[in-house]
Amino acid sequence: MGENNFDGQIIIKKIDKEGSFGYDLLTMQKKRFLAGTNFFREVWEEAGKVNWLSRQEAFRYVLIVVGVSFVVALILGSFDYFLVEMLRRFVF
Repeated sequence: MGENNFDGQIIIKKIDKEGSFGYDLLTMQKKRFLAGTNFFREVWEEAGKVNWLSRQEAFRYVLIVVGVSFVVALILGSFDYFLVEMLRRFVF
């Protein structure tokens, strides 16, 4: 694409409309900016290819996660309560 210059700039070969060659200097800062915009453009394109959940499916999965979390909390809470009661009776 280009050649590195000693002062941190990149020399890019440029072709005019007439077909004559010229050189254009592009600083590293501009190159990084362009690379960042290309990255976000590609991310946006890939996000458009994703098969997203419908509102009903997302709501159903949220309910499942909340329900399972509640059941696990009950199980762990009852286990903790049982262990604390055992310690109170036999140790303290």
